[in-house]
Amino acid sequence: MPDRPGLKLARIVLDTTDVERAARFWSRALGYKVAHKSEEFWSLRHPTDTRAARIGLQPTDERKPADAVNAVHLEVFTDDMEREAKRLEKLGATRAEGWPYPDEEGLNWIVMRDPDGHEFCVVQPR
Repeated sequence: MPDRPGLKLARIVLDTTDVERAARFWSRALGYKVAHKSEEFWSLRHPTDTRAARIGLQPTDERKPADAVNAVHLEVFTDDMEREAKRLEKLGATRAEGWPYPDEEGLNWIVMRDPDGHEFCVVQPR
């Protein structure tokens, strides 16, 4: 019998040019709390669900080019994606312009960008 991996996905780290702004956005977007902060790294966690993945924020001076697509992106699930997309826009997110959605009726995701330009999807599972 093969060995079971001793790993679990526990935190997703985003590089950011403004850690406080990113912490404010993601905390409000997900209802997370700041669990740790230092000059080198901030960690956000869900206030009650210890199994929920944490968000890490790492400061950088490098800005993401506006036309660059992320190699990895977050997906957040909801039962009302349009309501949540509008709420996230009020928090500083934007809808990704010119995203090549397939010609399909009833799409169940909206591609957005956080204040640093990281793409993420608001998904309404079918």
